[in-house]
Amino acid sequence: MGTTTHGVVHETATLNETREECDDDMFHLLHVGIGKTYIGSGKTCTKSMAKLFDQSGLNASSLEKTEMEVLCWKKLAANCICNPLTALYDVPNGKLKDIPGFLSLRAQVVDEISRIGIALNPELQDDLSREALDDFVEQVIQANLQNKSSMYYDVKRGVQTEVD
Repeated sequence: MGTTTHGVVHETATLNETREECDDDMFHLLHVGIGKTYIGSGKTCTKSMAKLFDQSGLNASSLEKTEMEVLCWKKLAANCICNPLTALYDVPNGKLKDIPGFLSLRAQVVDEISRIGIALNPELQDDLSREALDDFVEQVIQANLQNKSSMYYDVKRGVQTEVD
């Protein structure tokens, strides 16, 4: 299992083209935000893979299974906030705070994800607390102030999003 906080968009995402029209360019990606890549399970092979990713400049590390589960919940919180709101309000991450009621909406989303995460993983109560999730969301926003989500670009291009 793996995840990343790097900002990456398909090169055609900034164009008025659908993915079907760009099949030969499907692997042209733009790196738009520096983040970290995590590979998890704690097995030797994932540690070796993380080392290779890190050596290639992807700022990677391996995590134990539980650490990876926590990170996935945290990333879910960030994605649930940043992706739809950058798309709906036509703003980069750094302007989310300017949306009326943003902090209240963010708190509600983080609270719901925290409650679900803890209900499914009571042993991770501290790691999935509202505070822990919200701190991660803020870190992602601050590390990617100018980024717009892939959902933003999908909406602009009129193609299906993760929530369609």
